[in-house]
Amino acid sequence: MSSPVTLSKEFLWTVAVADAEEIDQMLWTLRSAIVYASKWRNSFAPAARLHDDILLLIFEHALPDRDTRMLRTLSQVCRRWRSTILQAPLLWHKALNLVDRTAWFSEVLRRTQTVPLEVFFDITEDYTGYVIPNLTAVMIDHFWRCASLHIEGYGDDIEEIVSSRITTDKARLLCRLSIHNISCSLLSARDSEAETPDTFLSVLAPQLISLHLEGCAFNWDIVCTRLAPYAPLLSSLRIRTFHIQSAASVAQLLAVLESLPRLKDLQLQNSFVSSETDWNICPHKVLLSQLSSLVFESSTIAGAMFLAALELPSLAKLEATIDVGQLSTDIGQFMEGVQLATCRMAHLPYLYIYYGHRLLILHSMSDDYFLSINKLLIY
Repeated sequence: MSSPVTLSKEFLWTVAVADAEEIDQMLWTLRSAIVYASKWRNSFAPAARLHDDILLLIFEHALPDRDTRMLRTLSQVCRRWRSTILQAPLLWHKALNLVDRTAWFSEVLRRTQTVPLEVFFDITEDYTGYVIPNLTAVMIDHFWRCASLHIEGYGDDIEEIVSSRITTDKARLLCRLSIHNISCSLLSARDSEAETPDTFLSVLAPQLISLHLEGCAFNWDIVCTRLAPYAPLLSSLRIRTFHIQSAASVAQLLAVLESLPRLKDLQLQNSFVSSETDWNICPHKVLLSQLSSLVFESSTIAGAMFLAALELPSLAKLEATIDVGQLSTDIGQFMEGVQLATCRMAHLPYLYIYYGHRLLILHSMSDDYFLSINKLLIY
């Protein structure tokens, strides 16, 4: 066997005369030197010379939302990367996923430290069976940290969440609250599922800017007396109901809107109906000076009352879907409310009205806006 040409004769002679114990010591020394040399060589690599802040930006860009697998892979590349990732709560906040095993989810939650949480729950994504207990733990112990909360579920699967008790009456960081299809049965007004959203709507959320309720029953009085007065920044309100029992009267709706002066986006689908008390609505208009987009669906009478009671100087988008029932002539009554509402809307270029299978597009081209029926484009 020929000797390596890169080794000196003195070293080769030392090896030749050494015993087994001395050779083992030489091998340990050589391995240590190789490891040290490799680390030093790796320090010249471009990735190794990046500042920690730049490295974190790269990790954040590569990391999918609600997925810890990539983060665990990156943390196993080298000690520096692992140390950097373990000390980056924002990365763990982005990776937090309710479908993970409960033990691992608790560990990821711990690594987020005190970073505000963005919690997304969809019962249809619960293919592991861990979503319900994980979300329940968040609601009980970490609700105060939630900045964004999206809950979408239905049926008996959410009973454990419903039975959880939020341990605080304040959510100072909550900016976005979205609850979808939380209750599918409205057979009883005392049904715990039907009152589920009240748990969240009763919490004081001074930073709330967006509220989206769809397919769930809730107490309109709580929105008016509890949530709205303590949510001065609320700018987006979207409500969609599927049952007439969940709809508000026009008077109730106006009372809620009057408490939300900064509202900019309002979408209401089957969310309000006309009642006997609505005929005694206070004659003063509800001023929403910043509202720029209004989309709603209602009957002609309720829609006419609603629009006639509003003053919307900044409105730039108005879409209305009207249920005229069997009397197509009711559209005329609705248009009277439209005229009362839009006469002062200088920023509204078009108005879209859907009724039956027809679409009316009204556009502002002159000062006599809505005076002539000839301005109606019917499709």
